[in-house]
This record gives sequence, structure tokens and C-alpha cells, in this order.
Amino acid sequence: MSDYVILTVGLDLTQETEDKDRITLLLPGKQMDLLSLVASVSRKHIILVLTGGGPLDVSFAEADSRIARILWIGYPGETGGEALAEVIFGDYNPAAGISNIFLHRLAENIQDAYAEASSIAE
Repeated sequence: MSDYVILTVGLDLTQETEDKDRITLLLPGKQMDLLSLVASVSRKHIILVLTGGGPLDVSFAEADSRIARILWIGYPGETGGEALAEVIFGDYNPAAGISNIFLHRLAENIQDAYAEASSIAE
């Protein structure tokens, strides 16, 4: 019996390319619905694993007490599963700094974020 449910969601290279702009920072498709459904029926805490190279608004998950941890793995490559397991089970501590900054709250879409930032700067 497991202690946690590990759910991996996020972006892939069909959604995140140089020639394609995203219009929202939310998880694409039905991923938020999937996470909410799993959380509603699970008796275990959830470890949410995010893939992708760009920012994601996961404020809905931060506010959910059933989600114990949120991990970002980017695009981990062929040994990503093994690396993720080492982190989750405490065999490795990725305490080094990362080059990305994650905000606690992101606007629902990029235009709103720009408008919000512009109004603060005034």
C-alpha cells in the first residue's frame, strides 16, 4: 500500500515551442479536472509533479490541503523517472539553486498579468 498518490501533469513539446504562444498559464486540457477528481477520491495525500519548461499557474493546487507537495521536473529526459523517485524517497536532495522563479500567484492569462503589472508600476 502506498503512502502517496503521485500525479504527473503539465506541458509537453506539442504545447510549448518557439513558434507557438500559449494564451493561458493554466494546465492545458482536462488536467485540472483530473487532479481535482483524483484528489476527491484519494485517501492518500497527492504529490503533484509538473512537467514543462514554462510557467504554470497551479494556485488551485497550492490551496488544496490534499496536495502534500508540488514538484517541478521540467523536461527530465530518459532517466527522469529514476531521478524523481530518488527525490521523492529521500535518496537525493536537490538543494541547489534553480534558474527559474515561481510566483505564488499568476494571473489567468498573460494579458491580465501584463495589465496587472502595468497598473502596479503607475
